[in-house]
Amino acid sequence: MTKSALAAELLRCGLRRYWQASQAYVRNAVTLQVQQVGDAPFGRSHLGGAADMPHTWPWPYRGDAPLSLIAQINFADCQGFDMNGMLPESGMLYVFYDCADGGWGSEPKDRDGFCVWYYDGDRAFLRRRENPAGQGFPAAALQCGRRWEVPDRECWLMRDYWWEDYENVAWWERWDKFTGEKRHKLLGHSDNIQGAMELQCQLAGHGIPYRTAALPEDVALTAGAADWLLLLQVDSDARCAMRWGRGNGRLYVWIRRQDLAARDFSRCWLVVQSS
Repeated sequence: MTKSALAAELLRCGLRRYWQASQAYVRNAVTLQVQQVGDAPFGRSHLGGAADMPHTWPWPYRGDAPLSLIAQINFADCQGFDMNGMLPESGMLYVFYDCADGGWGSEPKDRDGFCVWYYDGDRAFLRRRENPAGQGFPAAALQCGRRWEVPDRECWLMRDYWWEDYENVAWWERWDKFTGEKRHKLLGHSDNIQGAMELQCQLAGHGIPYRTAALPEDVALTAGAADWLLLLQVDSDARCAMRWGRGNGRLYVWIRRQDLAARDFSRCWLVVQSS
Protein backbone atom coordinates (compact mmCIF):
# COMPACT_ATOMS: atom_id res chain seq x y z
CA MET A 1 0.00 0.00 0.00
CA THR A 2 1.42 3.39 -1.01
CA LYS A 3 1.26 6.41 1.28
CA SER A 4 -1.39 8.03 -0.89
CA ALA A 5 -3.49 4.86 -0.84
CA LEU A 6 -3.06 4.68 2.93
CA ALA A 7 -4.33 8.23 3.33
CA ALA A 8 -7.27 7.63 0.99
CA GLU A 9 -8.35 4.51 2.86
CA LEU A 10 -8.18 6.22 6.26
CA LEU A 11 -10.32 9.06 4.92
CA ARG A 12 -12.77 6.54 3.47
CA CYS A 13 -13.03 4.89 6.86
CA GLY A 14 -13.83 8.19 8.55
CA LEU A 15 -10.43 8.67 10.21
CA ARG A 16 -9.39 11.98 8.70
CA ARG A 17 -8.48 13.54 12.06
CA TYR A 18 -6.38 10.53 13.04
CA TRP A 19 -4.55 10.64 9.73
CA GLN A 20 -3.74 14.29 10.23
CA ALA A 21 -2.34 13.57 13.70
CA SER A 22 -0.42 10.40 12.82
CA GLN A 23 0.95 10.95 9.31
CA ALA A 24 4.29 12.15 10.70
CA TYR A 25 4.73 8.66 12.19
CA VAL A 26 3.96 6.62 9.06
CA ARG A 27 6.36 3.69 8.76
CA ASN A 28 7.14 1.08 6.15
CA ALA A 29 6.50 -2.56 7.05
CA VAL A 30 8.03 -5.57 5.34
CA THR A 31 5.11 -7.97 5.21
CA LEU A 32 5.71 -11.72 5.55
CA GLN A 33 3.23 -13.88 3.67
CA VAL A 34 3.11 -17.63 4.30
CA GLN A 35 3.64 -19.40 0.96
CA GLN A 36 3.78 -23.07 1.83
CA VAL A 37 3.75 -25.12 5.02
CA GLY A 38 5.84 -28.20 5.65
CA ASP A 39 9.02 -27.18 3.88
CA ALA A 40 11.33 -24.19 3.55
CA PRO A 41 14.28 -23.75 1.18
CA PHE A 42 17.68 -23.83 2.89
CA GLY A 43 18.87 -20.43 4.05
CA ARG A 44 15.62 -18.62 3.23
CA SER A 45 13.12 -16.85 5.45
CA HIS A 46 10.56 -18.99 7.21
CA LEU A 47 8.48 -19.44 10.35
CA GLY A 48 9.04 -22.49 12.56
CA GLY A 49 10.86 -25.55 11.29
CA ALA A 50 14.60 -26.09 11.54
CA ALA A 51 17.24 -23.39 11.90
CA ASP A 52 19.92 -22.94 9.26
CA MET A 53 22.58 -21.92 11.78
CA PRO A 54 26.37 -21.95 11.97
CA HIS A 55 27.38 -25.50 12.86
CA THR A 56 29.48 -24.27 15.81
CA TRP A 57 26.57 -22.50 17.54
CA PRO A 58 24.81 -24.45 20.30
CA TRP A 59 21.02 -24.63 20.23
CA PRO A 60 19.59 -22.21 22.82
CA TYR A 61 18.11 -23.71 25.98
CA ARG A 62 16.21 -22.53 29.01
CA GLY A 63 17.30 -24.85 31.76
CA ASP A 64 16.99 -28.36 30.35
CA ALA A 65 14.47 -27.45 27.67
CA PRO A 66 15.45 -26.32 24.16
CA LEU A 67 13.77 -23.15 22.90
CA SER A 68 11.57 -23.36 19.80
CA LEU A 69 12.51 -21.59 16.60
CA ILE A 70 9.83 -18.99 15.88
CA ALA A 71 11.31 -17.35 12.82
CA GLN A 72 14.39 -17.35 10.63
CA ILE A 73 14.76 -14.23 8.49
CA ASN A 74 17.31 -13.90 5.71
CA PHE A 75 17.63 -10.14 5.37
CA ALA A 76 18.64 -10.53 1.73
CA ASP A 77 15.02 -11.61 1.11
CA CYS A 78 13.89 -8.18 2.34
CA GLN A 79 15.84 -6.15 -0.20
CA GLY A 80 13.52 -3.96 -2.25
CA PHE A 81 10.84 -4.01 0.46
CA ASP A 82 12.60 -2.17 3.31
CA MET A 83 11.93 1.29 1.91
CA ASN A 84 13.74 3.14 4.72
CA GLY A 85 16.86 0.95 4.60
CA MET A 86 16.67 0.14 8.30
CA LEU A 87 17.40 -3.59 8.10
CA PRO A 88 20.80 -5.14 7.33
CA GLU A 89 21.33 -5.90 3.65
CA SER A 90 22.48 -9.42 4.49
CA GLY A 91 22.70 -11.88 7.34
CA MET A 92 20.34 -14.17 9.21
CA LEU A 93 18.05 -13.35 12.13
CA TYR A 94 16.97 -16.19 14.43
CA VAL A 95 14.21 -15.81 17.01
CA PHE A 96 13.72 -18.54 19.63
CA TYR A 97 11.13 -18.68 22.40
CA ASP A 98 10.15 -20.94 25.31
CA CYS A 99 6.60 -21.73 24.22
CA ALA A 100 5.85 -23.65 27.43
CA ASP A 101 6.77 -20.97 29.97
CA GLY A 102 8.45 -18.08 28.23
CA GLY A 103 6.45 -15.37 29.94
CA TRP A 104 4.64 -12.37 28.52
CA GLY A 105 7.59 -9.97 28.49
CA SER A 106 6.46 -7.84 31.44
CA GLU A 107 9.04 -9.15 33.93
CA PRO A 108 12.85 -8.90 33.76
CA LYS A 109 13.05 -12.66 34.37
CA ASP A 110 11.29 -13.21 31.05
CA ARG A 111 14.65 -12.46 29.41
CA ASP A 112 15.57 -16.12 29.85
CA GLY A 113 12.53 -17.20 27.83
CA PHE A 114 13.71 -16.00 24.42
CA CYS A 115 16.80 -15.59 22.28
CA VAL A 116 17.46 -13.32 19.29
CA TRP A 117 20.62 -14.01 17.28
CA TYR A 118 22.13 -12.40 14.19
CA TYR A 119 24.70 -14.00 11.90
CA ASP A 120 26.36 -12.21 8.98
CA GLY A 121 29.19 -14.61 8.22
CA ASP A 122 29.98 -17.09 5.49
CA ARG A 123 26.96 -19.14 4.39
CA ALA A 124 29.28 -22.13 3.95
CA PHE A 125 29.22 -22.54 7.74
CA LEU A 126 25.43 -22.88 7.90
CA ARG A 127 23.87 -26.25 8.62
CA ARG A 128 20.21 -27.23 8.93
CA ARG A 129 19.65 -27.85 12.63
CA GLU A 130 16.57 -29.52 14.07
CA ASN A 131 15.20 -28.86 17.55
CA PRO A 132 17.12 -31.28 19.83
CA ALA A 133 13.87 -32.37 21.48
CA GLY A 134 12.22 -33.07 18.14
CA GLN A 135 9.56 -30.47 18.90
CA GLY A 136 8.67 -27.15 17.37
CA PHE A 137 6.43 -25.75 14.66
CA PRO A 138 6.06 -26.90 11.06
CA ALA A 139 8.17 -24.88 8.65
CA ALA A 140 6.35 -22.19 6.67
CA ALA A 141 8.19 -20.48 3.82
CA LEU A 142 7.73 -16.70 3.64
CA GLN A 143 7.41 -14.21 0.80
CA CYS A 144 8.22 -10.56 1.52
CA GLY A 145 6.07 -7.61 0.52
CA ARG A 146 5.68 -4.04 1.72
CA ARG A 147 3.12 -1.55 2.93
CA TRP A 148 2.99 1.80 4.72
CA GLU A 149 1.32 1.88 8.13
CA VAL A 150 0.01 4.41 10.62
CA PRO A 151 0.52 3.80 14.34
CA ASP A 152 -1.88 1.50 16.14
CA ARG A 153 -4.54 3.34 18.10
CA GLU A 154 -2.76 2.35 21.34
CA CYS A 155 0.77 3.08 20.16
CA TRP A 156 3.09 4.95 22.55
CA LEU A 157 3.52 7.66 19.91
CA MET A 158 -0.22 8.39 19.98
CA ARG A 159 -0.74 8.17 23.73
CA ASP A 160 -2.00 11.76 23.96
CA TYR A 161 -4.50 11.47 21.11
CA TRP A 162 -8.12 11.90 22.19
CA TRP A 163 -10.47 9.49 20.43
CA GLU A 164 -13.96 10.65 19.55
CA ASP A 165 -16.74 8.06 19.76
CA TYR A 166 -17.26 7.99 16.01
CA GLU A 167 -13.54 7.34 15.51
CA ASN A 168 -13.64 4.33 17.81
CA VAL A 169 -16.43 2.88 15.69
CA ALA A 170 -14.60 3.71 12.46
CA TRP A 171 -11.41 2.04 13.66
CA TRP A 172 -12.93 -1.24 14.79
CA GLU A 173 -15.71 -1.56 12.23
CA ARG A 174 -13.86 -0.37 9.14
CA TRP A 175 -10.11 0.13 9.47
CA ASP A 176 -9.24 -2.91 11.60
CA LYS A 177 -11.13 -5.23 9.25
CA PHE A 178 -9.54 -3.64 6.19
CA THR A 179 -5.95 -4.15 7.35
CA GLY A 180 -6.23 -7.94 7.32
CA GLU A 181 -6.35 -10.84 9.73
CA LYS A 182 -2.91 -12.49 9.67
CA ARG A 183 -0.20 -9.94 10.32
CA HIS A 184 3.32 -11.35 10.14
CA LYS A 185 5.82 -8.59 9.43
CA LEU A 186 9.12 -6.83 10.04
CA LEU A 187 9.20 -3.16 11.08
CA GLY A 188 6.15 -0.96 10.61
CA HIS A 189 3.87 -0.51 13.62
CA SER A 190 2.76 -3.21 16.03
CA ASP A 191 -0.87 -4.33 15.89
CA ASN A 192 -1.57 -4.14 19.60
CA ILE A 193 -4.00 -6.32 21.50
CA GLN A 194 -3.35 -5.17 25.08
CA GLY A 195 -1.96 -1.68 24.69
CA ALA A 196 1.37 -0.02 23.92
CA MET A 197 4.56 -2.01 24.55
CA GLU A 198 7.33 0.54 24.18
CA LEU A 199 7.43 1.51 27.87
CA GLN A 200 7.11 -2.14 28.87
CA CYS A 201 10.23 -2.97 26.83
CA GLN A 202 12.12 0.00 28.22
CA LEU A 203 11.42 -0.88 31.84
CA ALA A 204 11.72 -4.65 31.66
CA GLY A 205 14.87 -4.31 29.60
CA HIS A 206 16.34 -2.27 32.47
CA GLY A 207 15.35 -4.82 35.09
CA ILE A 208 12.13 -3.14 36.23
CA PRO A 209 8.80 -5.03 36.18
CA TYR A 210 6.25 -3.20 34.06
CA ARG A 211 3.70 -3.13 36.89
CA THR A 212 5.93 -0.67 38.78
CA ALA A 213 6.02 1.81 35.91
CA ALA A 214 4.38 4.53 38.01
CA LEU A 215 7.13 4.67 40.65
CA PRO A 216 8.91 8.06 40.78
CA GLU A 217 12.37 6.56 40.32
CA ASP A 218 11.31 5.09 36.97
CA VAL A 219 10.33 8.42 35.41
CA ALA A 220 13.83 9.08 34.08
CA LEU A 221 13.61 5.92 31.99
CA THR A 222 10.29 6.67 30.33
CA ALA A 223 11.78 9.02 27.72
CA GLY A 224 13.69 6.06 26.32
CA ALA A 225 10.44 4.31 25.44
CA ALA A 226 10.40 6.30 22.20
CA ASP A 227 13.61 4.53 21.12
CA TRP A 228 11.90 1.15 20.78
CA LEU A 229 10.84 -0.06 17.33
CA LEU A 230 8.96 -3.14 16.24
CA LEU A 231 11.44 -5.58 14.71
CA LEU A 232 9.21 -8.60 14.14
CA GLN A 233 5.54 -9.47 14.66
CA VAL A 234 4.29 -13.05 14.38
CA ASP A 235 0.55 -13.58 14.54
CA SER A 236 -1.32 -16.65 15.72
CA ASP A 237 -1.63 -18.81 12.61
CA ALA A 238 -3.21 -22.27 12.51
CA ARG A 239 -1.31 -23.07 9.31
CA CYS A 240 1.91 -23.02 11.34
CA ALA A 241 0.32 -24.38 14.55
CA MET A 242 1.25 -21.09 16.22
CA ARG A 243 -1.19 -19.93 18.90
CA TRP A 244 0.12 -17.24 21.20
CA GLY A 245 -1.21 -16.47 24.65
CA ARG A 246 -4.75 -17.78 24.93
CA GLY A 247 -4.69 -18.95 21.34
CA ASN A 248 -5.45 -15.72 19.51
CA GLY A 249 -2.50 -13.54 20.46
CA ARG A 250 0.60 -12.15 18.79
CA LEU A 251 4.31 -12.38 19.49
CA TYR A 252 6.35 -9.20 19.12
CA VAL A 253 10.11 -8.64 19.08
CA TRP A 254 11.26 -5.08 19.83
CA ILE A 255 14.61 -3.38 19.37
CA ARG A 256 15.96 0.06 20.19
CA ARG A 257 16.49 2.31 17.18
CA GLN A 258 20.17 2.81 17.99
CA ASP A 259 20.75 -0.92 18.44
CA LEU A 260 19.22 -1.68 15.04
CA ALA A 261 21.46 0.93 13.43
CA ALA A 262 24.47 -0.70 15.11
CA ARG A 263 23.28 -4.20 14.09
CA ASP A 264 23.23 -5.16 17.77
CA PHE A 265 20.38 -7.61 18.34
CA SER A 266 21.52 -8.70 21.80
CA ARG A 267 19.22 -6.26 23.64
CA CYS A 268 15.95 -7.10 21.90
CA TRP A 269 12.86 -7.64 24.02
CA LEU A 270 10.02 -10.09 23.33
CA VAL A 271 6.39 -9.53 24.30
CA VAL A 272 3.32 -11.72 23.91
CA GLN A 273 -0.18 -10.23 23.95
CA SER A 274 -3.55 -11.96 23.82
CA SER A 275 -7.18 -11.02 24.29
